[in-house]
Amino acid sequence: MIVKGKFLALGLSVSMLFLLFSCNQAPEKFCECLEASELVNINSNKVLSGNLDENSKRNLIEARKSQKTKCKDFQETKGEKMREWKKACAANKK
Repeated sequence: MIVKGKFLALGLSVSMLFLLFSCNQAPEKFCECLEASELVNINSNKVLSGNLDENSKRNLIEARKSQKTKCKDFQETKGEKMREWKKACAANKK
């Protein structure tokens, strides 16, 4: 009977750990969205700083298209959830 209780406690502990780690995970596509958004920021800054050559403009247009595609599923995600996911994406990069 005691052994059965130990396995039950171990099972609950493993379940709690799994739940804890799964709550801190961001969807992989969200991390891709963040990367695409960062590319838009980088290319926008280049254009705004006076680098108006055709290559810079083309890069910005392509980055915006990529961002629109990769971020479409997250348009209505609440800010608090996005901040949690952003932290999780940053932690996964390390």
